[in-house]
Formats: sequence, C-alpha cells, structure tokens
Amino acid sequence: MSNNDAIANYDDWVKVYDLGESYQQQQQWQQAAIFFHKAIQLRPDFFWSYHHLADALTKLQQWDRAVLVYRRA
Repeated sequence: MSNNDAIANYDDWVKVYDLGESYQQQQQWQQAAIFFHKAIQLRPDFFWSYHHLADALTKLQQWDRAVLVYRRA
C-alpha cells in the first residue's frame, strides 16, 4: 500500500467513524451501527468503534451481538 492509499483509507475511516458518532448523537441507532461496523472494517484496531457499535446494538436490543462486540473492544 502506498502512502497515498494509506492516507485515503485513513480519511475514509475518519469520515465513516464521524458519521457513526453523528447518528449516535441523534439516537439513530441503526444508522450508527451501520457506520461503526464499516469503521471497524476500515480500521479494526480502533477499539472505540467496537464500543460504540456495541452501545448502538444495546439500544437496538440486540443483546447477543452487543455482548460479542463488547468482548472484541
């Protein structure tokens, strides 16, 4: 991966993560979960994405999935 590719991927991750946070603040849990899941795909080493995804899944009452994601955080 070139430096330009790495920068583009990082920029994409930041945008996706920020959208997840925006939806979370608006209590749009399904949309937040979608964007935090995508953020994890783009940067799987950032534990806050897992934490926020699990929070959104909890709000959606998807308990089993939330527990699995919390454990990965």
